[in-house]
Amino acid sequence: MGCSSPLGAAHGASPLGTFVQWEGHPTHQWQSTLRELAKERTELVEMHERKRRSREKLKAHHLQTVEDLDRQIVTMKAQLDAAPLRAISPSELGNLLRDALEHTEREFILSIDAVEQETMSRQIVSQLGKLAEHAFVAIKTNHPIDPTRIGEKGKFEPGVQLWSLANLHRRLTLSERGSELHGLSILVKDRRLAIIAAGPILKSLDRQPHLRVQAAYVTSDLDIIELVCQKLENGAPIVA
Repeated sequence: MGCSSPLGAAHGASPLGTFVQWEGHPTHQWQSTLRELAKERTELVEMHERKRRSREKLKAHHLQTVEDLDRQIVTMKAQLDAAPLRAISPSELGNLLRDALEHTEREFILSIDAVEQETMSRQIVSQLGKLAEHAFVAIKTNHPIDPTRIGEKGKFEPGVQLWSLANLHRRLTLSERGSELHGLSILVKDRRLAIIAAGPILKSLDRQPHLRVQAAYVTSDLDIIELVCQKLENGAPIVA
């Protein structure tokens, strides 16, 4: 694949640093417009309801149809989906993460600073194990995951559990990532979608992935995803 993408535009820059240059991209305007359209739709539905209940004089007042507004929303969503790279909200990031954990078909790559109990819940580890039954799962961290148990016997320790799963499933690999990625969290689903975020990407809360990120981006652009994967491939295996 070619390298004519934002990632190839700034040699030596961190991926997220390059992505932030997109803050002036039209996608930010589209997202703002989409939020305004959603708010307008809610108000329009209420106005139509009031008109339906009103006297004839108000009923004669012309209102835009909800269907017309829905078509505008669909068009705006299509523009966003077609954008090479766009910023995402914490709620959308949560939905994308859950979708990746549940519906990855061939390959799941998770590159994070560290595997810690407060950021890697039992449920997430279980989902990674289930993914490894049919897909390749790669977990990349700044430093090797320590398989030594430090707590009481029976206490959940994500590093220990992941090490055990990696030895059980040949499709699940653990490796050390390059130092230039420190501070970033990256997820790649089937090499068709990539999420890049500043800071931890997962946090255990009520058995659901929760988010505490400063900035996050998503892309379905295959050139950008290929470049992200190339950066992630520079690392040393922990469990062969």
